[in-house]
Amino acid sequence: MSFTEVIEDISGEKSTGLGVGHFVTTLKTYRNGDDEVVATQRWRTLRFRPKAAEKPTGLRPRPALNADNAFWFEAAKAHRLVIQRCTACGTLRHPTGPMCGQCRSLEWDTVDASGRGHVYSFVVNHHPQIPGFEYPLVVATVELDEGTRLIANMTGIAPEDVEVGMAVELDWIDADPDLTLPAFRPATLEEH
Repeated sequence: MSFTEVIEDISGEKSTGLGVGHFVTTLKTYRNGDDEVVATQRWRTLRFRPKAAEKPTGLRPRPALNADNAFWFEAAKAHRLVIQRCTACGTLRHPTGPMCGQCRSLEWDTVDASGRGHVYSFVVNHHPQIPGFEYPLVVATVELDEGTRLIANMTGIAPEDVEVGMAVELDWIDADPDLTLPAFRPATLEEH
């Protein structure tokens, strides 16, 4: 079985609700193993340039708050980056949780992070564009000097300039009156 496809017609430029483009008519001819025509199929499709996307507006999505992480977001509102610490064995942990993964203790407190670290990995998101974010959006896994890792946005740098291993320092995104999130920017020489 084989097929061939040829373009029969291309319309003049058309404006549609989807965007400006052309209707393209193609003809597919299907042949069996003896090279006999067994079917034909004609398609007319719109090939178009999408309209310019409107910038999404609205609030950033809300974090799922619970008894194990609410303290962390409250500290962020005060521009404090804290790390949960097991009071039994001293292990630092992030993300937050009810129990120490090392000794299984349920007792914990927090320590203030220095706000310094380096980019462990990163991605640059272009789509889908969600309200409350600036695009392209650099999302980095930052390894803090204290040893825990945190996923956060990068600020003050073009996506093409971000590098794995680069030194970063704490910044803050005051998204709205109810949401403040840590972010990271390239470290200045005297800071790191």
